[in-house]
Amino acid sequence: MISIKNDIALMMVLGNKYSRFFTFIINSLFSNSNVTFKYTLLPISYYDASDYITDAFKLAQSGYSLLLPSLALGITQKDLLNLKDLENNALKLIDKLIPPSSAYTAGAGTGKVGRPELPAEQKSQKTI
Repeated sequence: MISIKNDIALMMVLGNKYSRFFTFIINSLFSNSNVTFKYTLLPISYYDASDYITDAFKLAQSGYSLLLPSLALGITQKDLLNLKDLENNALKLIDKLIPPSSAYTAGAGTGKVGRPELPAEQKSQKTI
């Protein structure tokens, strides 16, 4: 696996040069004062795609872009938007597929935060 990572690192030097070249060409042809483009090659291979997707998904859970894990899975931006529109607007899956309650979602909408309070007879002496 180390050999593959070394090979990817070596090839990404060339990939970054291609990215800069394509960015320059695209911007010289199509950019204006309001719109500029950036072409990027993601450092993903067949052997480390699942690790990259896992790391990108962890970032997405923290509020970072959902595009990186989607792109790493081979889903285009247009397909992602169409899929989300289908799920949310046409099929109304957001109302039908509700995730199970967790510590993060248990108090949502009730105004109460944290674990529900125990009755006095169930509390330990230290708590009382």
